[in-house]
Parts: sequence; C-alpha cells; structure tokens
Amino acid sequence: MTHIITELKDGILSLTINRPEKKNALTSAMYQQLYEGFVQASDDPTVRVVLITGAGTDFTGGNDLKDFSTWTEGGRSLDELPVIRLINHIVNFEKPIVAAIKGLAVGFGTTLLFHCDVVIAGESAKFILPFSKLGVVPEFGCSLMFPKAAGKARASHYMLLGEPFGATEALDMGVVSLVCADDQVESNVWHRCQQFTQLPANTLRQIKQLIMPPEERAHLLNVIKTETRLFAEGLNSPEHKTAIETFFKARQK
Repeated sequence: MTHIITELKDGILSLTINRPEKKNALTSAMYQQLYEGFVQASDDPTVRVVLITGAGTDFTGGNDLKDFSTWTEGGRSLDELPVIRLINHIVNFEKPIVAAIKGLAVGFGTTLLFHCDVVIAGESAKFILPFSKLGVVPEFGCSLMFPKAAGKARASHYMLLGEPFGATEALDMGVVSLVCADDQVESNVWHRCQQFTQLPANTLRQIKQLIMPPEERAHLLNVIKTETRLFAEGLNSPEHKTAIETFFKARQK
C-alpha cells in the first residue's frame, strides 16, 4: 500500500496521508515521500497549490512511536532525517499550502498547520501536542509560532499539559482558518485550492514573503534548530524511554 498518495490535477498537488488502519501515523518513509512531494511542487511550475489531507477519519495520529524511537539510533543526527528535511523545505516553500483536517491531528499533525496558508477543519477535529508526555519538546517551530498565534497563556497550557483541544478552540487560537461540518470539508478545501490556481502566482509568493519576511524566517529556522537539538536530547532521555514503555504496555492490556 502507498502510504502517501500524490496526485496532480488542475494545478493542485494533493498529498494524502494513507495509513488509516494506524490513524495515519507517520513513519520516516512517509516523511520522505511528503518531502519528495513538496520538492516536486517547488520544481514544477504547473503546481500552483499543495493540498495535504488524510485518508479515512483522521488527519494524522502523529509520529509512529515505534519508528520514532529509532531516530537517534547509532548516534544519528536528526538533521539527517526526512522529517527535518521536510520541515526546512516547508518553511521555505513559496507556494500556497492548504490543509484539510478531520479527526485526530496529533503532534506533527498540529505543528504543520502553523506553516499552512489555509487550514479547514471539520467539527470532529481534535488537536493534541503530546510532546511533554513523551519526554520531548515540540518541533517545527511550534514553540515560536503557537504563542505568536494564540498568546503565551493558551499556548503554554496546551504545550505543557498536552491536553487536547477541538476545532472551535483551534479557530479561536488561530491554528485553523475555517471550521465546518465534516461532510463539507472536502468541498470547502477544493474551492479554496481552485481559487489559488486562478490568482497570480507571483503575487501570492510576494504576499507570503511579506507575511513571513526573510528576517522572521531566519529566526524561525534558528528556533527549529534549537528545538531539533533539544528534541534529540529528549529522545535519548530516561523520561522518553519510560514514556514509550508505558505507552506500549498500556496498549497490551
């Protein structure tokens, strides 16, 4: 089975996370495929917008924890991993990114959204930043972007405690741009994607640069580097190992 379905139609490059039996949990191989999709979108002038969505009832349950726990094996640097290449590419991506969210959006499934230009969530959407419970820090610039969007108090609440929040809260905190019924997500998303294909590509690129000017992007990339270093340290910590063992023991009961 192809776990990332890539389809180009009428200027819209769709990247569908397709592992519904595992709540679309992401592996390194899937991050690599997503990275390749974004590289394709950057290189192909016929691609006007990228759409990210999940197959089935969830966007993504976040990192596959079995894959997650192997990231630093053998002293490997996180900078070598597909997920970090994907993160850096998306930060510098010049074309519009649209995300369609239903069901779970865990970890990367939430931190990704701060880098999308339109995020449409169904009423079933449930957002979770479980990093503290796993003994690691948030990634993808979340420690900078979330407080900037939601304010320090609410961002700290959800990042430190790892409590879930719903679509209405996500809209109020600036994590998503529109909430609708689940059965209206697809039509709303495609309508916005089609709008992007009809707008001047260079103007959209310039607006994105104004929203995130070079100096802010450079600062964001430095924050991501710090997060990545601390994340790697967390993966090798006793707290993380205990958290993973507890998770898998609970699943066996």
